[in-house]
Amino acid sequence: MSQLELSLSIGWENPSTLSRIEKGEVIPSVYTVTKILKALNIDSFKINAILVKAKYLDLSDITPEYIEKIIENVKSKFDNSKYPIDLLMYKTSPHIYSSCYINVMGEKFFYGKGIYAKLQKWQSSKHDLITLLFDPKYRMDKILLNWEEFTSILVSNIHILYNNTTEEKEQIEYFFKFPKFKEIWESTKSKTIDEFKDTNIPFIYDSPTVGRIAFNIQEIPIVEDHRFFIEQFLPMTLEDSKKLESIYKLR
Repeated sequence: MSQLELSLSIGWENPSTLSRIEKGEVIPSVYTVTKILKALNIDSFKINAILVKAKYLDLSDITPEYIEKIIENVKSKFDNSKYPIDLLMYKTSPHIYSSCYINVMGEKFFYGKGIYAKLQKWQSSKHDLITLLFDPKYRMDKILLNWEEFTSILVSNIHILYNNTTEEKEQIEYFFKFPKFKEIWESTKSKTIDEFKDTNIPFIYDSPTVGRIAFNIQEIPIVEDHRFFIEQFLPMTLEDSKKLESIYKLR
């Protein structure tokens, strides 16, 4: 692909900007880098890995006050949505991240009594997604109805990160204390990222309020800061949508 072809696919009228970036005359923003990588048809997982290596997703300067500022910027928009939305922040690398905020609809849908109350404690403690999925006390294997398929793809993606940096290696080895994580880690060692490229599996959840609903998860980076992103849970069928609508009307 030529500079002109790439520039046009990004939405730029001429290749001058791309040329200046290549010569090191301009340091591109994370937004610009992401646009370039998408134009090159690089999948989202590899894009995030590149952003980590380029220090665009460095987390060293993030404070609790800064996280609260990000939450305040998105809270009003999230809470007006009739779909569950979770605000997430990368921890050390792609697929290792923690939850910062879940909207009103998400709280109504995901949280309730019993084991669901434990999920609420997980969310408020800002733990990472891996802990939620594999720590037996949260029992996600009971309420995420395609848990094994979902976690196998997630762990397979994490394999590529294992030898990147000491920090990532230590973070991943922390999860070995969960027997299920270690079991799936061993069973997916021979898999490659390409085997799971662009795999879109549903998130099939047993809600305490309306029962089973299948979602597609849409991941969207926060434009102001790509170290944060949202997951929006979009119902897969009209029936699923109506179930969510029934909760929305009770707000």
